[in-house]
Amino acid sequence: LVPLLKPGSRLLIVSSAFGIVGGAGYSSYCASKAGLINFGDALRRELLHKDISVYVACPGDVETPQYEYEHENRPQWMKSGSTGGSSVMPARTAAARILKKCSGKRFLIFSDSGIFSLYLSLKLLPRRLMNFILDMALPRPK
Repeated sequence: LVPLLKPGSRLLIVSSAFGIVGGAGYSSYCASKAGLINFGDALRRELLHKDISVYVACPGDVETPQYEYEHENRPQWMKSGSTGGSSVMPARTAAARILKKCSGKRFLIFSDSGIFSLYLSLKLLPRRLMNFILDMALPRPK
């Protein structure tokens, strides 16, 4: 892939908000999405000297057939509690927002301000406090 990219190219990797925070019931998914963020970060550094931009998008819930299936078939414990403040976004809206941000200097791209606020809070607040807040906000098995 890298040999095919020319100077000035932009590479977009799609991760998820669950790549920056873990969600009960999604351990494998969260791990793979966090891996994509770190992969993109490493690739970004490797390609700096070649003038190739790398971006990683971290959208929240996006209205797709997979989302609809998961939403309808989730266990009862996932139906209680908050979704973390993020609402479901139409796929076209998410794609447009992400692509618009692929010309900026920011490596991580967030589809909405709620996901960005979560990321910023994780970076600025003590982890113990964020764990307490997230444990209260996100659904978990009882």
